[in-house]
Amino acid sequence: NCSSLESITIPNSVRSIGYYAFSGCGSLTSVIIGDNVTSIGSCAFNDCTALNYKVKGGLKYLGNSNNTYLCVLGMEDTGITTVNIDSNCRIIVDSAFSNCSSLTSVEIPDSVTSIGKRAFSFCSSLTSVEIPDTVTSIGEDAFGNCSSLKYNIKGGLKYLGNNNNPYLYLADVENTSITTANIDSNCRFIVDSAFRNCSSLESITIPNSVRSIGEYAFSGCSSLTIYCEAKSEPSGWHIRWNSSNRPVVWGYLG
Repeated sequence: NCSSLESITIPNSVRSIGYYAFSGCGSLTSVIIGDNVTSIGSCAFNDCTALNYKVKGGLKYLGNSNNTYLCVLGMEDTGITTVNIDSNCRIIVDSAFSNCSSLTSVEIPDSVTSIGKRAFSFCSSLTSVEIPDTVTSIGEDAFGNCSSLKYNIKGGLKYLGNNNNPYLYLADVENTSITTANIDSNCRFIVDSAFRNCSSLESITIPNSVRSIGEYAFSGCSSLTIYCEAKSEPSGWHIRWNSSNRPVVWGYLG
């Protein structure tokens, strides 16, 4: 609500722009985002009615003189059915395509490293998405409530990925009554709350490939023992990944 703010340059030292950071800056026309920003929170530029976006293929981008397509904020028209994100885009911001109910497919280029929280949530017509190997972070509920989305199923678990690695991202379980889960050895991400309330789950094996486990991943799994190939907790796992303090066996070799 800094209603007099007209322009801002965000330096390369900045890594993260928080929720509602510039929300309500109605006079803001120009934003230059530094190359090192890796995440942009929900509604960071909400109600910036005068802001000049870079528009391409019906999508709105912000960036800088080196990369005008650094981050995609969303659509000009939520009725678009197919999205091709620019090949220079690195960040899909939080909630960028949330509730775009007409969207059926999306092309995410190899340039993208970050997919924000709820980026595609409630895209009820979305059937197809390929997540490139370059992605290093995927936010909470990035594909939540995408009721038409086709997952790759293995061992009762639902994954998303690409042709090289269809098991890149563990999104959900088919049936919360499963008792044993062996996560694919190519999986890199386990989403927030992935196994929430799987009260029958007794054991799960997590391979070394997993770089990120989201918040409350095993909440409500009252009978669970967790077997990890890693010898100790990796730095990329959320501080509340094991919020219920289930027993963990580190350095598990099978």
